Amino acid sequence: MYFLAYSEQIGYIQNMDFLKSIEFASISDAIKTGVIDHHKLYEKGFIGTSKEKECFLISFDDSFIDSILDSVDTTYPLFFIRGANLAKAFLERNESFEGEGYFEFVYTGEKMNFELQDGFKMKKLDLSYFDIVRKNYHLADDEYIKNRLDGGFVTGLFDNIDSLVGFVGEHYEGAMGMLEVMPEYRKRGYGTILEKQRINQTLSEHRTPYCNVLYGNDASLELQHKLGLKKTSLDTWWVWRREKS
Repeated sequence: MYFLAYSEQIGYIQNMDFLKSIEFASISDAIKTGVIDHHKLYEKGFIGTSKEKECFLISFDDSFIDSILDSVDTTYPLFFIRGANLAKAFLERNESFEGEGYFEFVYTGEKMNFELQDGFKMKKLDLSYFDIVRKNYHLADDEYIKNRLDGGFVTGLFDNIDSLVGFVGEHYEGAMGMLEVMPEYRKRGYGTILEKQRINQTLSEHRTPYCNVLYGNDASLELQHKLGLKKTSLDTWWVWRREKS
């Protein structure tokens, strides 16, 4: 994956201090957890790569977009791009790629309080839950879902008769996500409980919780505002190589 970003507000960057800004919590977290294992800082941009053949791109100045795109290795199949202008410039240059945009939200508060109803419990989901997770979560392929389940990155909420109410997970790059509530349990606040649990788990690991919300997902946008997450000025784009027909 390539990480890529652009920000008119940041200006010239001489060191890695930009990672202290919530604008780049996702990049900072990926470096901290080792997802980004190689990176290069330019005067006006940043390129990071991961062992999973993903690339992360940032440009800090509109005038530097062309220069940083000239430095990108487009043999990578997946890119994480911060900033809509940079993403659109990348897609214009590389017609074999497609992508979609997300709002990025960051949580900067303390651990959240929540109570479970009597008999309710939370536990990590394993591969035995693949079928039900696959049926309800449609933003990833089978291999990815199995990877998240097998690695212990998905937590389920169960009711007092041990039925799965919903689940939440952590994506490979570190973002909170995979939040789904079973249809028969919706509109009861369980999505809020699940995200609070994921926020607390991330904080317990001394990391900054953040998530990406797909354009048009109004329910998720409402939840982020309700929980006090801050929207960054930069949007995030996931860009991938089209499958050959």
